Amino acid sequence: MGYYGDDYEESYDGYEERIEPVNLVAEGCTESDITDALLAAGLISEKSPKLLCNMEKLVYVHGNPNEVYSPAEIQFIESIDKVCVYSDFYMNLNKGSMACRVIAARICCDGDNALKACVSFEKIIDKALDGFNIFFFVTDESVLFGCKVFDKSGKRDCTLSRPIMTQMEFEQIQDELSFLGNSNEFMDFYNYFRRVIICSNSKDDDYEMLIIKRRGLQFAYLEEIDDLGRELGIDMIREKERYRQMFEADPVASFTTLLEEVEDSLSFIKSNRVNTYEMLFEADEMMRRAEEAETENDRLAVQTELENASFNDEIDTEVEALLDDPEEMIKLLKKRKGI
Repeated sequence: MGYYGDDYEESYDGYEERIEPVNLVAEGCTESDITDALLAAGLISEKSPKLLCNMEKLVYVHGNPNEVYSPAEIQFIESIDKVCVYSDFYMNLNKGSMACRVIAARICCDGDNALKACVSFEKIIDKALDGFNIFFFVTDESVLFGCKVFDKSGKRDCTLSRPIMTQMEFEQIQDELSFLGNSNEFMDFYNYFRRVIICSNSKDDDYEMLIIKRRGLQFAYLEEIDDLGRELGIDMIREKERYRQMFEADPVASFTTLLEEVEDSLSFIKSNRVNTYEMLFEADEMMRRAEEAETENDRLAVQTELENASFNDEIDTEVEALLDDPEEMIKLLKKRKGI
């Protein structure tokens, strides 16, 4: 199970595309570097964390004292020693407000281990700290954004972006997130943040590659490669092997699929407490849907009234045109009554 190599193919024939890795994965990455990155994304407004500690202190000292953790959770909590917590900020709900905060952590692993560690961190922190938690992870190979998910069905309680491995991709998502400050309404903030970080999670092979794989291996293409090689005097064995491997290699699972598998494997990490902020969110969501339904009903009522008015105007026009012809008026009225 792997996902870091989805978008990068091994170079050949002496050509190597130079890709600048995201700066934060360097060994010398500091809390100041992480803070600067979050400032550039518009997620925080302060120049230093409110709290800099290990995960144990965050969970046991600053978290809810009534929460209970399993031995596996405790072992994980003890393994994370670098966490930055930034000041809470509050956003408007229809009834009340939502406490929000940004939490950054250094996860010293890569690949699937990093994915599992990030999800474990999210789930445990969501147990310890109520409200809307925004996460930023720096692993050995990439950076990831994440957040708590309000899902009353209980199937998904957190999410992650795909691993961001290049500086260009990281700066692009920073630019998109910088628009978050345009609204003080939590629902707008929440929906926009989730949309930005998960928009590429279902990215698989591009359309043309899917078509090629559905058609299957084409022997005519291999013959054309042989003919071209003979004409140019070039050995085409590597190209033929590359083409065959496109169909022989096991398909790589999408990041969305991998994330769901990891979440399912960690479903035991959950809170048994009643979360006031989750109740506020659900009440706000129900009120929003009720208002949308009422607005739509009002729109349909106005539309019906306008249509009826237009129909009545049409009737009056027809009747008025026959005022000087009683016989034709009687015929029209009988016709409308079905007589």
